[in-house]
This record gives sequence, structure tokens and C-alpha cells, in this order.
Amino acid sequence: MKSKAYDNLLEDLETTVFTNGNLTVNGTENIIDGNVSTCLDIRRSYKSTWYLQLDFKTVKSFYEVVLYLDSKYSYYIKLSIYVRNSSFVEAGSRCESDTLYNKSNIVKIKCMDQGRFMELQFSSRTKYPFFICDIIITGCDNGMFGKNCTRNCSENCVGKSCDILNGKCLSGMCSDGWQGEDCNQKCNNGTYGTQCKSHCGNCRDREYCDHVTGYCKGGCEDGSKGDKCDKVCLDGTYGSNCKGKCGKCRGGQSCDKSSGVCLNGCENGYFGEKCILQCPDGTYGYQCNSSCGNCKDMKDCHHVTGYCNGSCADGSMGVKCDKECPFGFYGKDCSERCSISCGSKSEQKSISDETNTCKPTTEGENNVIIYALGTVLIFSLLANIILVAMCIIRFHRKRKDEVYSKPSPMYVNVRDGHRRDNQPLEGMTIDQQNVQYESLGVPSHETHYDALK
Repeated sequence: MKSKAYDNLLEDLETTVFTNGNLTVNGTENIIDGNVSTCLDIRRSYKSTWYLQLDFKTVKSFYEVVLYLDSKYSYYIKLSIYVRNSSFVEAGSRCESDTLYNKSNIVKIKCMDQGRFMELQFSSRTKYPFFICDIIITGCDNGMFGKNCTRNCSENCVGKSCDILNGKCLSGMCSDGWQGEDCNQKCNNGTYGTQCKSHCGNCRDREYCDHVTGYCKGGCEDGSKGDKCDKVCLDGTYGSNCKGKCGKCRGGQSCDKSSGVCLNGCENGYFGEKCILQCPDGTYGYQCNSSCGNCKDMKDCHHVTGYCNGSCADGSMGVKCDKECPFGFYGKDCSERCSISCGSKSEQKSISDETNTCKPTTEGENNVIIYALGTVLIFSLLANIILVAMCIIRFHRKRKDEVYSKPSPMYVNVRDGHRRDNQPLEGMTIDQQNVQYESLGVPSHETHYDALK
């Protein structure tokens, strides 16, 4: 027995079970043998429910359920049809339900759904006999639709299941990457996946990703990684698929994830946009602006610290060898004393590191030395002149004081006729006294005053 246009799916039936949960009814094959003369009485008790469980081995696209009934009495039966995909235990979708009472012997119920399992639930509301003589379930194999099930559903329908009448994907459910009623349209550019709701990542050269998987076939733009180029490079990496490693960016910051450029400059000892180049020979430090000291054998200093990689050249000292030996020292680490034969500081400072002999100074150094010596000599001469003058003045003052402090033996007080020593001019006439007075102006011997002259 075959329904028009669609296959009788019971021909592929795997198993059939008729049960009320506690008791299984034998003879179930009588209701699916295509013979309406062999029937099964499903009345066993008042208000009982029986379940006809059918396994079709594979997913089917159902169309209609046809029941052939036989009863001499009035009846009242509620029928519910459920479709499931894995087992009778799981919850399924109720395809259709109907109430059977005093109807004709043939009942047709539309049930357009997909699944492997079908379950018919009969709930009896009568104590009278009720016979099911045959059941026909029509439809198509999954992926087929139309009359005689000759047309294929779109490959892009989910599960390749479509409406059994018109071939449209059920509920508009297309496979990933497709859209439209029949799911034959690709996702719009820049979108992909289920219902085309996902957006492409950063594909190289702004190419569109695969409309199904979202994969970027040509790789990622710099700064992104992953098959879909939807992941940003981790800190410290950059470039295509994040394979590049950032240079020595200042402050330990990460570089630009696309270009690798250090936006805030480089750490000490490095230069360039990406800070991957060490300072050139002879330089070190921030932006390589510092010059190395006097390292031994003309070796370069450390590009970060400026420390000499070894020791200093003779005549220099310090961890960076940027300090000259102090006055009076020379040689390795300035540990040697200059020779005493070097007279001036200039000579000692310019002592030969190899021979410990004084080297001639340069013309510039000579000019400085001459100027310094001339200045010293001038100040020394002036000081000596001033000192001599002061000594002479002091000496004259002292001698003058001595002359005036001693009385002259020839001095005579004319008014009182006495000498300075208060002795009278006894025994002298007036003329003798006058002669004596006049003689005061012409001493007979050299005086102290004459000596001072």
C-alpha cells in the first residue's frame, strides 16, 4: 500500500515496540503489515496510555501518518506524534496531535518533520474495544523532496534537510557560509559562518576570508595571528603571524604590533626605529650620544654602560676610562709616580707613559706656562720693591730719633751762660763766650746728622 507521491517509510523499519511502560503487547507486526484485515486491540484498561515506538535506522523526512481503524463501538482516543533524532528517551518535537472519536476508519495526520525515531502515543478514554488494523507513514529519505522524492535538497541546508514540499531549508537553517531560502548564496564579503553572522579577521591585503571557515587564505595583516587572523599579537611580538620580536624599547614597553617600531625610543645602548641596532663603535648610552673613554688597545666600551671591556689605556682611569691621571701619576691605572726630573706640573702631566721621561709641551701649553710664570715674576718683583722701601723708611725714622734724643757736647745756652749740661762758662770773657757761641754753628768734628746724610 503506497500513498501518492511519497514513499512508505515503514518498508525500512528497524524495530517496533508497543508498550504502556510496563507491559509490551505482542503481535505489533499486524498493524504494519499492510493488511487491514489483521488488527490489534489496544484497549487494555480504562484511561491507559500506549506507545508505538518506531526506529527507521536513518533520518527520514516525514510527510504524513495514515491510520486504519476498526471499531463497532464509539471510542475516544487522543493521539500525539513525536519525532526524535537519537532515542526515545530524549525529548522530541511534537509533530502533531489529534483526537480520534467516532470518526471514519481512515485517519490522516500531516507530520512534516525530520528524525530517525517516531513515537505515537495513544491515550484511551473508553472501556470499549478499539482496533488498529494498519499504519502507513509516508515521506522521503533525508536530503530528498518533491513528488516521488526525486529532487535533492540543497547541499547547503543544515543536515541537508529541506522542506519535503518545496525544497527550502527548514527554518532558513543554512550550513555555515551560506544564506537565502534555498541556502545557495554565499555570505556577503567580510562575513562567514553560521547565518553569516561572524566577521572576517585582519586578512592580508584586506582580502576576504573564506565564507565558510573564516580562514584567511593569504595570511594575516601585520599585528594579527591565527587561521582566522582574529587574534592580536602578544606584547613583545609584531608583524605577520606575530613572528617578529620587539627590540629594546625604552622602559620595557612593547613595540607597535604591526610595524615593530618603538614609539617611545630605545633603551640605552640601542638606536633605530625598532631599537634592534647596538650603538656604533666608540659610542654608548641613550641614543648613543656618549663617547667611549680611553680604553686599552683602542677597544670599544660596552654599548649600554660605557664601561671599558677590559682595562684603561695608560694615563687614564675610572670604570669608563674617561678620567686623566692626577698630577704626579701616570701609567696603568695611574699607579706610577712621575720622575722627579720633571720640574713643572706641565712636564709631569705630559710625562711619557713608556719611558717615564718628560715630553716637550705643545706651543699652546708653552704660551700658558710663559704667561703664568711672567705673572708670578711681576708680582714677586713688586712685592720685593715694596718690602725694601718699607725697610728704608723704617731705618731712617729710627736713626733720626736717636740723633735728637742725645745732647751735643758743644751746645751752650747763651742766655743763662750755661752749657746744656748746666755747667757755667766760668773764667771766660765775653769775647771768649761769643767765640764759643759762634763755634756752635761750625762743629769741629762730624755729627750724627752728618752720618745720616
